[in-house]
Amino acid sequence: MKKFILLLMRFLLLPFGLLYGLIMEIRNIFYDRGIFKIYRAPFPVISVGNIEAGGTGKTPFTIFLAGRLLQQKLRVAIVSRGYGRKSRGYRLVSDGQKILSDVYTAGDEAMLAARTLPGAIVMVSEKRTTALKILERDFRPDLVILDDAFQHRAVHRDLDLLLFKRPPQGLSRYPLPAGRLREFWFNIRRADFILLHEGQIGGLPTGQILRKTEGVSDYFSSLPVTWQQFTYCAFTAIARPAAFFNQLRDVGLRVNTALSFPDHHWFSEKDLARIGKMAARDGCQALVCTGKDAVKLDVFADHPVLKKFPLHILKISDHLSDDTILAEKIKGLVDKFGD
Repeated sequence: MKKFILLLMRFLLLPFGLLYGLIMEIRNIFYDRGIFKIYRAPFPVISVGNIEAGGTGKTPFTIFLAGRLLQQKLRVAIVSRGYGRKSRGYRLVSDGQKILSDVYTAGDEAMLAARTLPGAIVMVSEKRTTALKILERDFRPDLVILDDAFQHRAVHRDLDLLLFKRPPQGLSRYPLPAGRLREFWFNIRRADFILLHEGQIGGLPTGQILRKTEGVSDYFSSLPVTWQQFTYCAFTAIARPAAFFNQLRDVGLRVNTALSFPDHHWFSEKDLARIGKMAARDGCQALVCTGKDAVKLDVFADHPVLKKFPLHILKISDHLSDDTILAEKIKGLVDKFGD
């Protein structure tokens, strides 16, 4: 019955989805024909984005890609909008040597990138053009990665990467609010490379993202922990919490309690009190969350709940099953701009 009601609602919302898609398509045409200006940076720009609403793992893949490029001794910058942050405008989160913002002004995803990649320059700005111009003036990077920018057409990108958890099917392929798409499906043709966790999409170069678990660590000390000794209260504020909870159980963590909050939720003392109460009630010995959640808990390091229950994070990294094509494309870009 619930599936029927959901299907009926999507059919009723279909005209609104088509209207939204049409508005986005007119916008795309204006960019394609030069009516709206597109800024072209003097260094290669790679966009990591999606066409679906909700989480597709853009930030973990951005961190993976930036990390690989940093290993090649390239000067790499990451620019994101800083969704959910409690600030506006341009902010320099990290200059590649030290972190210069807090999580409230940077946002959870940018702060996670800055903490995970100490050598990367990390910026947030609603106007990516502003950030790119500052990068040109002050840092002169070898390459810039735009996190969540497939629809940000005001900036020219030299490589467009489009991510999917799995290809959408049926009415999910329609624009919001009837389906899950931010624009019409056929616009995937703008992508230079499609990356999927599951499934296949024909007609464009594709690669498979493999997610690897690298163990469990204590968040505040960064030391590895023997997680088999603990029973956990798991909590998270990401777009797809069920995927995280399933991952914990697949790895073998004993999870007695699982709590989910809205995506990008800012944890409060009241939230921590609730988490602690449920952990004590269900016999948990430690807490576990994602790295994206944990960066928002630094300000609560001395909270009684975090003193009683150690805060652990599941360390996960993305890899490509075969990165030859993508690596060659990026190398060609860097070489081209270096000439």
